[in-house]
Amino acid sequence: MKVCLVVNEMNIRGGTHKQILRLAQYLERKRISFQWLTREFDINKTYPECRDFSIIQLTGGVRKKKKSDTLIGRVLFKFYNLFYDLWDQYSLFKKMEKDVDLVNVHDNELSFFMILVLLHNKKLIWQINDMPGCFCVGAQQGSNVGRIHRVINAIKKKIYSEIANHIDLITVNVTKNKRLVKEHLNKDAVVLYCGTDVVASTGIHECIKNKKCVHLISTGVFFRYRNYETQVCVVEKILNNGYNCHLDIIGSTELDPQYADDIQKLIQECNLCDNISIHGQVDEEKFNSLYDNADIFLFININQSWGLAVFEAMARGMPVIVSDSVGAVELLHDGEDSIIVDPLDSTVITQKIIDLYDDAIYEKISRTAHFNASQYTWDKLYSSKMVEAFYQVERSPQIQNG
Repeated sequence: MKVCLVVNEMNIRGGTHKQILRLAQYLERKRISFQWLTREFDINKTYPECRDFSIIQLTGGVRKKKKSDTLIGRVLFKFYNLFYDLWDQYSLFKKMEKDVDLVNVHDNELSFFMILVLLHNKKLIWQINDMPGCFCVGAQQGSNVGRIHRVINAIKKKIYSEIANHIDLITVNVTKNKRLVKEHLNKDAVVLYCGTDVVASTGIHECIKNKKCVHLISTGVFFRYRNYETQVCVVEKILNNGYNCHLDIIGSTELDPQYADDIQKLIQECNLCDNISIHGQVDEEKFNSLYDNADIFLFININQSWGLAVFEAMARGMPVIVSDSVGAVELLHDGEDSIIVDPLDSTVITQKIIDLYDDAIYEKISRTAHFNASQYTWDKLYSSKMVEAFYQVERSPQIQNG
């Protein structure tokens, strides 16, 4: 069996990118032949372990989307961008080796690529970590879309439904996505939870009661569902309660620079420049340095499907404060290995952080988090199960498409 792994881009350090990297490493250890395709690859922006693989990308990378401030310009550029998006996906498909038996797509921006795979009667498994934006979930909720956008979304929904109707298997990373796939695509999906890098664990964390300054940390590419504004509010309330703290935020600001600017302005307006640092995307050394110095991990995103960073923090023995609307809570136990909160209730979040000044509470959550996360290895939770799915699909009768 030969597998082709496909992801839209490898120029960021996100959960999807860690997921496909760990799967590639597992395939290599098991000596399963595979090819790895992406539209854009930048080793300086993604995980350094990717250097170990011959990742094939489009020559010159992905074209930057054109924008305009005029109505006619927006319409023309929308079709211009659509044409080149389809061309890029076709070009990526042409780079797939002909002897590939099964294709595993890890993204939602490759619908035309998947259509081409199906038309060439290749076995196809689609890993959905977030539902496509046209279904208005996650980061797309509340978007002010115009008439043209609604028409395009309706077409995209139809396309994805047809893909789902002919695909061999859909895998998801959380139960709520399984429900969404059934609701929107009328397809039964298989849940494969993400793992965590237990080898990075540093054990039980030191209690914070006697620290002059408690270090909070939060990670994630700047999108509005990250809810960083609530974290700013929490820091302000902690200081007003007589405690000293500093929040480090790690995450690329390139995909939504306006949101990053809004958060920076909010920090300045609240006079918190000495208490909150936005680091952007950092290298591995800086990342580990910030994590090693942190005492509490904040992950109060709104409606994120999973939350890989939660388990990576737990693996280090760090108490985590987690939004009740992210998928990660399926494997968490409030008050035992984590603290689960309403992501918009800054008062409660503040009090939960202050509660951690109690050594008994802090040590209990730190110890339990470390132990539980150590059970959630990538090989056990994800990679081995995905390979089992590969073999099951490869042996199953071919779905005829046309």
